[in-house]
Amino acid sequence: MAEERAANDLELLAVDAATLFVLTDSGRILRTNSPGDLAAPRLYLARCASGSVVRIRHDVGEGTARAIERLAASEPALRDPHGTPVHLAEYVQILGAEAPVENVNAGLIWTFPDRLDYEHPATLVSSDRPKSDRLLARLVEQGMPEAPALRGRALFYSASRTNVSSHRVARRLGLRLIGTSLGIT
Repeated sequence: MAEERAANDLELLAVDAATLFVLTDSGRILRTNSPGDLAAPRLYLARCASGSVVRIRHDVGEGTARAIERLAASEPALRDPHGTPVHLAEYVQILGAEAPVENVNAGLIWTFPDRLDYEHPATLVSSDRPKSDRLLARLVEQGMPEAPALRGRALFYSASRTNVSSHRVARRLGLRLIGTSLGIT
């Protein structure tokens, strides 16, 4: 059972990476899969107890990409979600030889259960943006949608390793920690 869950976690991390980024046919990161011009990391490494998922941005040189992939293949299994990858310094050094490293982000990744019931007294407050105003007006007029398309699909929640408030949210919701992430821009 534990081995099945670990293998499943690796598959979930691959799905999460494919959701976070628009990938080229060869699996390289083309851009983030979110509105706006958010910089995609040059290296994205997600780890769990059964292995790692590595994605490298399309403009990273082939030699650099191969060196990173070799190192990532030798990362040990994740034992401590608050630890850092063994080869972090080497990733930064290899990427830095090609272009300056601007940012290193470490995070945690959780998955939602198939069904989540959470009673709370909170009132939802939206931002003052046109999209949120339209969404709020639609919800007032039509009510909350059933969203059956999400049933049976993997839903993820991730946060920076330093975002303690988000960690508490994940714990209160009963989310299951599946792995860690590292993004180097």
